[in-house]
Amino acid sequence: MSMNYKSVLALIAAAVVCANISPAGEGAQPRDASGPHRKFQNLVTDDATLEAWLAIGPAQPEIILEGTPLNEVARNTAKIFNNQFDLILPPADPDLSPMAVQMQLKDVRAIEVFNAMNSYFEVQKLPARWKLTLNGSRPTAILGMERLQAAATPPAETEKIGQTVFSIPDILCASSPASDKQTADNLEDTVAAALDDLQKPGHAKVNAPGGPIIKVHAQAGILVFSGTWEETQLVRSTLQALKDTAQERKAAVLDRGLRAKDESARNEAEDLKNGCSENLKK
Repeated sequence: MSMNYKSVLALIAAAVVCANISPAGEGAQPRDASGPHRKFQNLVTDDATLEAWLAIGPAQPEIILEGTPLNEVARNTAKIFNNQFDLILPPADPDLSPMAVQMQLKDVRAIEVFNAMNSYFEVQKLPARWKLTLNGSRPTAILGMERLQAAATPPAETEKIGQTVFSIPDILCASSPASDKQTADNLEDTVAAALDDLQKPGHAKVNAPGGPIIKVHAQAGILVFSGTWEETQLVRSTLQALKDTAQERKAAVLDRGLRAKDESARNEAEDLKNGCSENLKK
């Protein structure tokens, strides 16, 4: 009988202990804080700060943020927890309104809301971080803006070098105004000078170590060029300009020859006419 009585007392005592454990909400004791310092080590500065923020309550059954601007999230969170903590936000520059937060949290305390926001910032690669501290004894949340690291500049690709063969007999055989033919040496110097003038700063000169190479083979009537695509286009344009000039000179020489021939024919016809007139007079 005594054993049964003791068992009943033990059951009543256990029931009383269970009844005193209330769910998270008004008047609830802070949840076990053993170990949360490791969870919040990037959020709080020291144990005193952690203890003060863990004491902020009650825990909220649910907080839903759907694209809410960051500055509004901070102010609304303070209102939800009855302004038990202060906020320090950066000035208007940078503008926080475009930085939106989207989260759905359940059964959370204030410290967990800020911890979740930091996780969100990290995943979304947003340059913002919350730091929780104490201003005297007053819990304070400070929003810091981080500088985004500039993306590493990829190494510049080495420009590819190619060889191109140009046909140049029209340029070499064209007569100059002085009736002298363009020599191979003159052509090589002309193309090299044009290329050096148009070359980008810091690039090696033509036929210098590390620079483009020009070789004229007069007997074969070709110019061999070795350089980048852009340099090759410059040489192509220069040769085309020289060819156009040579053709203009050739056309001018031909025109002068035709005019001289016509003038000679007219003179001969005039002389013949004059001769015939003299014979008739006799």
